[in-house]
Parts: sequence; structure tokens; C-alpha cells
Amino acid sequence: MQLGPKITQFRYNDTHLVKTPEGKRVLANLPGRKAGERREIKQILSSYHCKRCSKCCRGAFSIGETDGNYEHIMGLIKGRKKEFIVQNMGRGRSGTRYYDIGVPMKKNACGFLSWEGGEITHRTLIYSDGRKEGSGPFSCEIYDARASVCMAYPLNVSWMHLKLEDGTMDKRGTVIMDAGCPAIMELLENGIGHITESELLSLSDESGVHEDSLLYSLPKSLQEVKERMAEVEKEDRIVVNEEGERIYPVNAREIFIKNGYLIY
Repeated sequence: MQLGPKITQFRYNDTHLVKTPEGKRVLANLPGRKAGERREIKQILSSYHCKRCSKCCRGAFSIGETDGNYEHIMGLIKGRKKEFIVQNMGRGRSGTRYYDIGVPMKKNACGFLSWEGGEITHRTLIYSDGRKEGSGPFSCEIYDARASVCMAYPLNVSWMHLKLEDGTMDKRGTVIMDAGCPAIMELLENGIGHITESELLSLSDESGVHEDSLLYSLPKSLQEVKERMAEVEKEDRIVVNEEGERIYPVNAREIFIKNGYLIY
């Protein structure tokens, strides 16, 4: 039974972010798992298959020169300059240069997004998710050769500001599970606002997890994100619980804005 975001907000009401002397960001007072909740997480994530709703394709994405599909993607972008904004983000620790691939103001989504129903408009994205009678869902023109950050979704490196328990601001951001994905929103609606790294890995390794499900792909997503964070020397931005285990919170406004520890 779906309870809605408000119950999640209530459960995380006492959760707050603390910075340790070693510089780690700790989410303290996280709610414990209720009876059956671990099974519920598995059921939601293992039964979810991408519905091609396009919610993950409406903003910028980043790509590094070491990305396996870098040459292919950047070659396509060079021939379609009006559909993308390319910003040089500098080099990481190993010297890899990164680029932010943005969406021009007059565009509504990533230039590689297409829709069988015709032109992609703001109304199409917001009100119909690209679905109407007689038309198919959205699709990515480069899905089989997309950037690693896209492969990692719904795990996402978010540059939201962190508000510490003492009221000071930390602009370091963190890694989140993006509530723009319907599967992650379903977790939120069932009162689940975070998942630990060990939960993701152990659940994905259990029986009954289909290879085309979101849960099956999450270990690879975790690896993609951690490699990216290490490359840009920001691996310590991943928040942990009081036991030191990595935590991936859902970036839901209902929890974070009102509780005040993650600020957009």
C-alpha cells in the first residue's frame, strides 16, 4: 500500500547531517527498517523495467574523455551544435577532461531524445510523458552507446548543497537516488527515503531478480558512480550512516527541503 511522501518525511524527521572531524558527512538518526521493508525494496526494484518515460533525459549530462562512448557521442554533438550546450569542466585527478552537455533554453530535453508521437514540447513532457493513444514512448537515439552517467541512472551525482546540523552550508553535494525515476518515487511513496550500499548489492544477488530489471543493473550503476567520484577526487562526498556504511538517499523535496539537510 502506497502511503505517500508525507509519511516518509515523518519517518526522517529526526535525521540530520553531521560533519566528522575527518571530513565525512554522516546522516545521523536514520530510521531503521520496518518488518518486511527489505522485501518491499526488492519487490519494487526487481519488478521495475524502464518505461521510457524520459524523466531522466530532461537535463544535462556529463561525459569524460575516458568514457567508452566519448568519441562517438562527441562526434555526433559536433554535427548538431544547436541541440546541445557543451561546457568544459576541466580535468580530474588522472588528467581526464570532463564536459557538461546541456540543453539550450529553447529545447525541452536532451538532443538525443526522440518520440514516436512527433515533436517533443514542454507540454508533451509535463502532461503526457510522451504517451497518447496510438503513439509509442520516448527513446534515446544512442541508448546502446550512451554515456556512463546515463547508464548509472537512477544513481546520480547531485551538486545539491548540504546543510549541516550546526546550520552551516557545505557545497560539496552527494550521490543520490533520483526520485525522477518512477521506481525511486515508488520507494518514497512507501516510506523509504534511503538505501544502503550493502542492501543494494545483497538484494541484487538474490534469486528471483530478472536481468532486465532495475535492481539487477544497480551494482554496475554503483561502480560507475564510485569510479566517477574517485576520478574527480570527490569520492568522500558519498554520505554514510553512523556505522560508516555508504548511504544513497532519495532526493525528495518532501524530505530534504522541509527537514533542511539537503538544499537544491
